[in-house]
Amino acid sequence: MNNSIYISIFGLSLSTINELKNIIFIKFCDQYRINWTHITDIRLQILLINDDFIDIDHVVKMSKTNVQILKLKKNESLSGELINDTL
Repeated sequence: MNNSIYISIFGLSLSTINELKNIIFIKFCDQYRINWTHITDIRLQILLINDDFIDIDHVVKMSKTNVQILKLKKNESLSGELINDTL
């Protein structure tokens, strides 16, 4: 049985969110049962968030919990690279 993982994406356009969901599902569906949830869900384990929203109060509080936060930032020259928790 696959492990469940709860993921939320915040602060991106709907088309970008759907594209990320497809990529994540294809890449990890064999290992995890992916549950898409909202940013306030207490089961949330991974938050993918637009770097512009990283300083909102709720996200700052979340950073002190076990939620893994990955900031998303648009930079064509660094496309696809993970640097200091920023994709």
